[in-house]
Amino acid sequence: NDYIPLIIRKDISRLEEQGAIKRPDFMNHVKNFYNNCLEYLEEWTVQFEDVKNFHWVTLKKKILWEYVEISFEYISNHFPKNNICENDLFDEVSLVKRYVTDEKIKCWLSANVETDKKWTELFLHFKQNNIPYQNILKIVEFALSLPGTNVATECVFSSINKIWTTEKTQLNIKTLKSILSLKYNLTNSCEIFHDILINDPNLLLSIHSDQKYDRERKSYFFLNNKFNLIK
Repeated sequence: NDYIPLIIRKDISRLEEQGAIKRPDFMNHVKNFYNNCLEYLEEWTVQFEDVKNFHWVTLKKKILWEYVEISFEYISNHFPKNNICENDLFDEVSLVKRYVTDEKIKCWLSANVETDKKWTELFLHFKQNNIPYQNILKIVEFALSLPGTNVATECVFSSINKIWTTEKTQLNIKTLKSILSLKYNLTNSCEIFHDILINDPNLLLSIHSDQKYDRERKSYFFLNNKFNLIK
C-alpha cells in the first residue's frame, strides 16, 4: 500500500517545496527499495524449502513414512553415495513408531526434552535391544547437522576482523586460515595440547623438520630462475 506516516509526508512536502525532490521520483525510489528487500528475503529463504520436510526429526508428532521418504529422496539426490537402504529404512521407521507413542511424545513435551536427547534415548534403547537403526540414523544425523542460524558463520567473520587488522597487512590467507582452523577445531586446553606434543615424538620431529619449507623453497627457486631467464 501507499501508507506514509504524517511526519514523513510533511518532510516530503517541505523538500518538494524546496525543489530538492519530486514526489513521484521519491515514491518510485521507496518502492524499488522495498521491492529489492523483499526479493532479497525471498532469495535468502528459498533454501529452507528443501529442508522443511525434515520437521519429523523433531519428534513432536508421530512419524509418517511419507515425510521420511521425502527426506530420503532429498539426501539420495544430493548425496548419491549415502548407502541408505530404502527397504531397511522403512522397517526402521516402523520400529521407531512403536517406541515414539503418543504417551512418549507427551512425556517429552512436558519435560521439554531437546531433539538430540530424544534420539539419543531412542537409539540407546535400540542398541541395547539389538534393534537396527543404521539407516534412519544417517538421516537424523544429516538433519541435526544443519545450522539453524548463520551465527557460526558470523562468528568466523568477526574473528577474521579481529585478527586481520590494518597493523597486520603482511598476514596472508594461508596463515589466517591456519589460525582460524586452530581456533575453531582445537578444543583442547594449552596444557593438554602441550602434553600431546611432548608425548608424540613423531609429531615433534615433523615440527622441527625442514620439510615444511620445501614448497616455499621450490617456489623461490622457480621464481628466481624465471627472473634470470627474463633478464
